[in-house]
Amino acid sequence: MKKNRMFFLLLFLCFAKTLIASEIFVSPQGANSNRGEINSPLKNIQNALMLAIAGDKIILRAGIYKEEINFPKSNLTLKNYPGELAILDGTGLTPGKIQEAMILIENKSDVTVEGLTIRNYQSKSRSIVPNAIRVEGAGKNLSILNNKIYGIKTNYTRKGGNAHAISVYGTQAPEALQNIRIENNEIFDLKLGSSEAVVVNGNVDGFVIKNNYIHNSNNIAIDAIGFEGSSPDSKYDQARSGLIFGNVIHAVSSRGNPAYGNSVSAGGIYVDGGRDIIIDSNTVYDSDIGVEIASEHRGKSTSNVIVRNNVLSFNRMAGVAMGGYDSARGITENCLIINNTFYKNNSEDLGGEIFLQFYTHNNVIKNNIIVAGNYNKFFTNGDSSGNVGNVLDHNLYYSSNPKTASFEWKNLTYVGLATFQKSTNLDMHSLYADPLFENESQGNFRPLSSSPAINKGENLGTVLGAIDRDSETRVQDGEVDLGAFEF
Repeated sequence: MKKNRMFFLLLFLCFAKTLIASEIFVSPQGANSNRGEINSPLKNIQNALMLAIAGDKIILRAGIYKEEINFPKSNLTLKNYPGELAILDGTGLTPGKIQEAMILIENKSDVTVEGLTIRNYQSKSRSIVPNAIRVEGAGKNLSILNNKIYGIKTNYTRKGGNAHAISVYGTQAPEALQNIRIENNEIFDLKLGSSEAVVVNGNVDGFVIKNNYIHNSNNIAIDAIGFEGSSPDSKYDQARSGLIFGNVIHAVSSRGNPAYGNSVSAGGIYVDGGRDIIIDSNTVYDSDIGVEIASEHRGKSTSNVIVRNNVLSFNRMAGVAMGGYDSARGITENCLIINNTFYKNNSEDLGGEIFLQFYTHNNVIKNNIIVAGNYNKFFTNGDSSGNVGNVLDHNLYYSSNPKTASFEWKNLTYVGLATFQKSTNLDMHSLYADPLFENESQGNFRPLSSSPAINKGENLGTVLGAIDRDSETRVQDGEVDLGAFEF
């Protein structure tokens, strides 16, 4: 009897050991008949995922993996072995034959993808949308961290092609995709057609897109979207409650993209129908638009977006664009453009430092430093009836040619700040002065101690955030500086 008890105890311990979360190793030099241990790795990632139990980490050793993978269960981590380069290479694969993503996460929770290189996933078909990583359905606690993604392309040569580097689609209701983290990724060399490099779309409630480096893309870098029908219930069809923070974006332009021809319209950061989003401490330069907050759907609003502490420079159309891009689009309302630094945007005379398009309602533009470039346009706004309730004040304007520096407001153009103030009763506490940056030729837009921007801002309370983009306390002795940096 004692021997039987001992046998069953040993059997139970062996069974329990198989249920304890562990690491499963994969290598291109492995074999699927192996045990998945560090010295006997599996060969295919999908095999490891199928064998894994909740809590397991699938660790990829160095090498090139040519497979599309699909997470079969929740609570798994897929990452590289420390210090080793694990590459998921789409060369030779056919998107759409099995799925349209190198990595697919559908209706799962507690999943992390970290430290991988994902490259060269492409299609020539209009009906196929290549994705490096696609998340869809509902779920929570999903993290995409420290990856390098490049060569994701639609090679369809006419209008209608699409591709994404990272896409997050909330396609259920009322269950949402929640607590999404997209952080510290480098994303580049993209042909996106009508789509975006990183997108959260539909029923996505709670996301952080932080410290990513996105460059050399032929359409929008980051987008938060609503009203496209991604959610089956229109009440939940908005990306919301998000933070877009600390991203560096450059060389993003739609020019030459078959979906747009020669038009220049790609935003570094775009909120199209999203709500309750903070866009904070990002850097966007040498792109078409720095930040765009708009709605492409008539009667629908982008709302309650705070754009603060951003540096937006040398963008072709505008530093910030607001409102629908034509009279058939939607509304931008109840948004804040505060404590940003604009520097010589509108480099192709397309929109001004700040471009108010159609239907801009009850937005606040305060505490910004706005330096105009060669075309000397601080604002452009041709919609006289749709510009309603917008407030401007406590801004600092500067141009090297003040005699031609202009403000277009409700389809009327005013030359010089004094004329604009007198004619509109706006910007009554604003200044026209050289902001005296530390070293603007090197992109250092911090104020010198003698800067007229110091202590000239309005204390707007909690919407300012506790710190500036250098982590300095934003409100000091009750005073606030203008621009993205507190002295």
